[in-house]
Amino acid sequence: FRAIASNTNERTLISAVLPEKSCFGHLCWGINLRDIDPNVLSSILNTLVVDFPIRLRISLSIGPTHLLRLAIIPRYLIDKIPIIETVSVYDDRLISIYINLNKYEKMWRLNKAVAEAYGLNADDFEYILSTFPVFQRKRPEFCQFMKKKIKEWKEETITKPEKSEYQSHIAFDISVADELKDSYKKNK
Repeated sequence: FRAIASNTNERTLISAVLPEKSCFGHLCWGINLRDIDPNVLSSILNTLVVDFPIRLRISLSIGPTHLLRLAIIPRYLIDKIPIIETVSVYDDRLISIYINLNKYEKMWRLNKAVAEAYGLNADDFEYILSTFPVFQRKRPEFCQFMKKKIKEWKEETITKPEKSEYQSHIAFDISVADELKDSYKKNK
């Protein structure tokens, strides 16, 4: 990830997977990974959800200390997160990944999956998006796409409320109580 960054930039944390035996200068940080696919980690680090807490902690540069303060997503949830592999801007002749309309859906699914892994809901993610004013100004099409998807997420949640662990225990208790009530009636 790049070392030079600012919390007022379009994005703060920008991560990439470099080819094996690559080298880089002192303005980038590298991590040698053994237990996790580097594309998975890079995908997670490039989400708005992870960029948000980093922005709150830095002013002009990012170092390993900032990443160490991030909450870790449990391993069983990491396996469910979609991956967006690093693309070569030079080879693909891209100015920015946000210009590629074909990637919008995949970037949405990635951001939503990471938000849910951190226990965030649509309102939380909407707030996070609102804290990136330069990003919204420079990438209006992508931000409009994200806002549309957030609206759908909210509607989905209203029609099909998520069950928390607490709610599932309550539902179980209610079903047990109903069974006991029925068995009590039969025994009378």
